[in-house]
Amino acid sequence: MNLLGYGPEIRHKRIEERNKSDMLFNAYQRVYVEPLFITAGSKAEGLTCRYENDTDLIFVMPNTLLLEDGVHESTIPDHINVLKMNMQSCSAGYCRPLLVRLAPSMPYALVNAFCYDGYGSFLLSSTYLVEQIENEARVSYLPYTVFNARAGPSLPWSHGAQKTDFVGAIRCNCLVI
Repeated sequence: MNLLGYGPEIRHKRIEERNKSDMLFNAYQRVYVEPLFITAGSKAEGLTCRYENDTDLIFVMPNTLLLEDGVHESTIPDHINVLKMNMQSCSAGYCRPLLVRLAPSMPYALVNAFCYDGYGSFLLSSTYLVEQIENEARVSYLPYTVFNARAGPSLPWSHGAQKTDFVGAIRCNCLVI
């Protein structure tokens, strides 16, 4: 495997370079907003070179937090949007994110992602959220970026030889895990 470029030293160097690249990219993006981009998959594990395969990129929403039952929202600063995990009437491993508190600094993708649940609360719709992220990405990227067919929550696009799978995420404060 060393001859093919997959030895432990080479993988470690690729991982270091990818982490450095993520750090610099996040520092550059913080000029405008405070997102967090995380590389995942084969690139994060150092298994593939830059153009060998697609890049899996996770975008963590800025100023938004999903809380587990038992964590009170008054402990969270006022500039952060707070959602609460409602695990009743859900299958194991799933939850219904309900809006608890809006902050003045709401990410644009969240604005139209809520829907009324019929019980007096607003529910975060994952379908609407992915659509809003896709619409925002289409507006903000260069005209020669090609957006491919969506596959689940992933938004695949290519920019020249670079192929990227982009997934939106929300920070979760889950004490049980």
